[in-house]
Amino acid sequence: MRVINCHAHFHGSEEVEEKRALWDSLGYEKICLSFGNEEVLALAERYPGYILPFYHLDLDAAKPRDLDEVRDRGFVGLKLIGPKLPYAHESYFRIYERAQELEMPALIHTGFLSFESGRGVRQENLSPTNLISIASFFPRFRMVGAHLGNQWAMEAVEAMSECDNVWFDMSGGTIRRYPAAWFRWLFERVERNQTRQTPRVDMGLVGKLVFGSDNPDDTMDFYRSFMAVLQVPDAVQQRVFYDNASAWLGLAD
Repeated sequence: MRVINCHAHFHGSEEVEEKRALWDSLGYEKICLSFGNEEVLALAERYPGYILPFYHLDLDAAKPRDLDEVRDRGFVGLKLIGPKLPYAHESYFRIYERAQELEMPALIHTGFLSFESGRGVRQENLSPTNLISIASFFPRFRMVGAHLGNQWAMEAVEAMSECDNVWFDMSGGTIRRYPAAWFRWLFERVERNQTRQTPRVDMGLVGKLVFGSDNPDDTMDFYRSFMAVLQVPDAVQQRVFYDNASAWLGLAD
């Protein structure tokens, strides 16, 4: 199956060569890479079309005109994490407006941010509900929320359900520790008012997920297990592993 990895980070210039055989075996056709902006851009120039560079943008310091320079330098999208204010704060709207105009997608961290990297960050600023608010003002600003919102997974699923321009990946340590019964509860639905009806997994909701590893290569094992236990059809899996990320990136195929 074809795979776009929409969430990976720079871990050294030699990592691509060291892991290329493994990544090829996992089906990766493109990898969206962020952090270490200059290093990421250099890798993208070294591996054109394979490494897609995402610019780590400081929302609290950035100006809308900065996005033009970022795009002109070759970055294809933005990585947003740990702002001082909630993602949906109006002070950031001019950034989102310009990103929408430039058709630059964003990968947005949602949910718990480890104290090692996020000490001093107000965790409530990272709620997935922010993405619903942003989408209501900027319906063409394409967003992937990372980690299925971690502790706010219900909010993440609601965001995917209500917003055409919002998808979520299931990377990270929190989501991958939950049992199959929890995922069934999260994605199962009944017809309106039919609380006694036998629930079924809503493949429309599952079909708004995207694949992102956040670098641990065993994340693919989790996705495959998730697909098997929820009996996700091949056509829906194709959306999760490739088609949704392709739409998010604005690729022709």
